[in-house]
Amino acid sequence: MISKDMSEHLGRQIGAELYSEHLYNAMAAWAMAQDLPGLSHWMRLQAEEEHIHAMKLFHYILERDGEVVLPQIEAPETSWSNVQELLSSVAEHEKIITGLIYGLIDLAHQERDHSTTEFLQWYIAEQVEEEATANALIAKCKMLSEMPGGYYLLDQDLAGRQFSPELAAYLPNGAMFGKY
Repeated sequence: MISKDMSEHLGRQIGAELYSEHLYNAMAAWAMAQDLPGLSHWMRLQAEEEHIHAMKLFHYILERDGEVVLPQIEAPETSWSNVQELLSSVAEHEKIITGLIYGLIDLAHQERDHSTTEFLQWYIAEQVEEEATANALIAKCKMLSEMPGGYYLLDQDLAGRQFSPELAAYLPNGAMFGKY
């Protein structure tokens, strides 16, 4: 059984993941308004991933006989001055999420909750990937922004992203919340 304190902290992380979903949906809407459908597509898939991250936590709490308490989710930012600013916001946001995951790991160690420590290892690996991806996109954006049509090339590249079905394996019965 999971402790009440750990259950509450994991519930807050569900809120952080759902906020991330809303943030990436807001970014997708902004990108569409800028006539960047590839970037919008990439952000929608990112939002989908964040939803799965939240649901993975949700089901873990229940599996450990904890109580899921969902926090209120704030409205995300909805406007950026350009693509590079948007991608910098992605990188900063992912750093915040990484810090929250590290805090959960610290609490799990403090409580000697080995199951939760093991469970959270997936999130640590995921955050390494998320931060690296955001940094790579920023580097591409900087490089292409100096070229005529550079954002068009970036948009075309981002349009090729596909949903990772491996993520669905973390949900009961492989359920997915959308198809891309």
